[in-house]
Amino acid sequence: MAIDPNQEFLVQPVDASWLQCNIECQEGCPVGTNCRGYLNLAAEGRFEEGYILAREPNPVAAMCAYVCSAPCERACRRGDIDRPLAIRAMKRFLVEWHEAAGIPDDMPVITPRDTAVAVVGAGPAGLSVARELATSGHQVTVFDQLPYAGGTMLIGVPAFRLPREAIEMDMRLVERLGVRFEFGARIGREITFEQLQERFDAIAVCAGAMDAVPLDVPGNELEGIQYGVDFMQKANLGEPLEVGANVVIIGGGYTAMDCSRTSLRHGAENVSIVYRRTRSELVVDEEELGETEREGVRMEFLASPLEILGEDGRITGMRFIRNRLGEPDATGRRSPVPIEGSEFVIPADTIIPAVSQAADNTFLPIEAKFEINRGRVRVDPGTYATNV
Repeated sequence: MAIDPNQEFLVQPVDASWLQCNIECQEGCPVGTNCRGYLNLAAEGRFEEGYILAREPNPVAAMCAYVCSAPCERACRRGDIDRPLAIRAMKRFLVEWHEAAGIPDDMPVITPRDTAVAVVGAGPAGLSVARELATSGHQVTVFDQLPYAGGTMLIGVPAFRLPREAIEMDMRLVERLGVRFEFGARIGREITFEQLQERFDAIAVCAGAMDAVPLDVPGNELEGIQYGVDFMQKANLGEPLEVGANVVIIGGGYTAMDCSRTSLRHGAENVSIVYRRTRSELVVDEEELGETEREGVRMEFLASPLEILGEDGRITGMRFIRNRLGEPDATGRRSPVPIEGSEFVIPADTIIPAVSQAADNTFLPIEAKFEINRGRVRVDPGTYATNV
């Protein structure tokens, strides 16, 4: 049957609810990556086109190809039949294929402006902001206290999970847009915030949250405690690292998993992760958890720390109490409730709390009177502008 070229059809624009119901994988991605598109292109052998489509909305696509939590896969409809498509693995293939092929990335045509913007922090947020600003024509300089770009990806994620070449690839693309990087620059020390305000028309603060939140239990002054973020930073920057034979890690996130596997690589004999909820409440995916367990890390669920034990100022173990799950808390997860009389001890000479992190706002000038909310600078949710 021939199609009438003059036939008219009713066309209606779709809204967010339609996208959520019909393109759930793309809707699940924080940057809206067209994962269906690059999967189809890869299936046709059009690998470079697939790479371009995967890279287009994502300034840190190479890093995400290795360590993204893959919300697209959780939303994948194929999971209703058997298992989700390996979307992140395909992105990784496309990234590695592109790099191996030596094909240069196409750079956008930029109309320069006379505005200068400082970006504080060269992590994923800082790189993303720098790319958007540079693409719009602004003159961008990124400052970071670390010796290289990557932020949390550099000092918080081990190289066996995230090759440093992936960080280099993402940074190189931003640099080719004309963005300048100044490393080893601690704002508030080598460079003051006031100096940034004098030199630049605007400042984007992307400093991250790399300050460990102290574990508030008796005995936390004993020798042998290393907080997760500090532990991983030393390991990733090649600094001296003290790891005992028996390591206990508190927490259930990616930092806890990374600390456990890094401890084994630095000579630990027995490594335990203690988490106050159940396996199903862990924030890490099954792939990461499975790799951790296969390397010999012991998981202890439904237990909370009570006290760090020690002799002569040095850690000897940690006392815990077992929990049961009670009513859901504000996040929707069931709250752990201690079970009276269920205390137990795990021997340890190294304890690594990997529970929570906070932002370091000490470089911000007090006289500027930034509004702070729960340790974070308050911003307009629509523009991310501060009150200053």
